[in-house]
Amino acid sequence: MLAKLSLRTAIFAALAAALALIPGAPASAHEPTAVNMKRLGKVDFKVGCTPAAQKEFNRSMALYHSFAWEAALSSFDAVLKADPTCGMAHWGKAITTLDNPFAWPGNLPAQKLNDIAGLLETARKAGLKTDREKGYVEAVATFVKDHDKLNHRTRHASFDAAMQALAQAHPTDKEATIYAALVTSANYDPSDKTYANQLKAARTLEPLFKALPKHPGVAHYLIHSYDYPPIAKHGLTAARLYGKIAPDAPHALHMPSHIFTRLGAWQDSIVANRASAKAAAGEKAANGQHAHD
Repeated sequence: MLAKLSLRTAIFAALAAALALIPGAPASAHEPTAVNMKRLGKVDFKVGCTPAAQKEFNRSMALYHSFAWEAALSSFDAVLKADPTCGMAHWGKAITTLDNPFAWPGNLPAQKLNDIAGLLETARKAGLKTDREKGYVEAVATFVKDHDKLNHRTRHASFDAAMQALAQAHPTDKEATIYAALVTSANYDPSDKTYANQLKAARTLEPLFKALPKHPGVAHYLIHSYDYPPIAKHGLTAARLYGKIAPDAPHALHMPSHIFTRLGAWQDSIVANRASAKAAAGEKAANGQHAHD
């Protein structure tokens, strides 16, 4: 057992040393913004807003799907500047404020949940044009409602069920299906070695990967769904393509390394993380640090 641990430690030490060779970024650099991140893949998320707001909303969601949080928030603000009645932009800010769903159990203080509830209420007041849009807002609301009384697992299960119901009610809305799959994949039981929810999400996403080959969220969430040693090999195709789909997004360049590392493809992992670090030069938030994990 000690020998195995020593070998593992040596391997990760070697990887860390290789990553340490990445040149440091200038201290004045900033996180990539919604303006200078151009190659983000293709997202077509229909909302009842002006044409200019719709165009920016698609960009906002492309940023979201690659977990570019600060840039996405700025982009959603640009949506509201183009159309103050676009309530779904406030929904977008709410899910962006939620941050990485795979980190939710230990990363959601009460104040953040209250802020999200406030954004959802603002979305309602600003204007939700269809029952579908209302469904998106109310699905997230199930996750933050009564957070002082209900535990995380209960609320996440309710959120999962609400998004599944929304996707089923609007079968032509691929964005609902994609977001529902993300919520399902993140709604996993760490003790479940059958990976039931992760594989359920993957079964939903695999056909969409063929239908929407340039969608950043599909590739990204497939990688997350397969990010476990026994099933990692199934995520290799998504890992090979995600960085090409959204090459300006630091997280899109980093995420493939999850699969490469699981499979022991060390050189591929190093190359991916070097590219991510370069794209995120100077960023102090998560995307600036992931490449050095």
